[in-house]
Amino acid sequence: MTHIAIIDDESKVRSLLRSLVTDELPWASIVGEANSVQTGLQLIASQSPEIILLDVEMGDGTGFDLLAQMGNDRPQVIFITAFNHYAVKALRAGAVDFIEKPINPDELWTALHNARKKRQQEVEPTFDALFQALQTNLCGTIAVPTRRGLKHLDANHISFINAEGAYAEIHFTNGDKPLMISRMLKEIMPPLERLGFTRPHRSYLVNIKKIQEIIRTDGGSLLMAGGEIVPFSTQYKETALKKIQGNTTFL
Repeated sequence: MTHIAIIDDESKVRSLLRSLVTDELPWASIVGEANSVQTGLQLIASQSPEIILLDVEMGDGTGFDLLAQMGNDRPQVIFITAFNHYAVKALRAGAVDFIEKPINPDELWTALHNARKKRQQEVEPTFDALFQALQTNLCGTIAVPTRRGLKHLDANHISFINAEGAYAEIHFTNGDKPLMISRMLKEIMPPLERLGFTRPHRSYLVNIKKIQEIIRTDGGSLLMAGGEIVPFSTQYKETALKKIQGNTTFL
């Protein structure tokens, strides 16, 4: 979920922006509204939004004053104002986009999509960076992307990873809640294989050390340490079984 703050001194504009965002963008969440530079700064400090929809002229200053007080570590900014002569200044201030009032919904949605993409590129490391981090932590500590940057995990505490599309959910054996990351399974699979993981199914990656039982009925599946059942698929079963048997002592 992408967190968005609205900072504008007109209540009708704030209401319209909230409606356009919440009704049309399922990935967006409005974390708060403010009507001035000072309340805007307080809102940003308390909620840490990724994107701000920012008015230029407000009662106690301008949107540029707000940005100046924030410094370089700030959210993606989309200026929304009735005064188009601010456009060049807004872009020079580092804004992702500049939208004139009255607001065109399509322009707003496009600007928000672009801001979200740019924010993700800034806070999420590339897969190459992740792979390098994994290579330098072969003792079992891995680095995964989160909304704010990199989170280091002990691979020994990972039971399995379940993926769907561009997202993967990491399941743990130490009581931690599952962690969702923005990565496809095929991206995180190669380095994790080096740490003793295998792929029994197109949607799963399992830690061989956390397999409690190999179930051979109904096409085959794996009983994991937390009691979860991970299925085999025909495409991956033979290769996964060979790797599991090669890393397990059988009596």
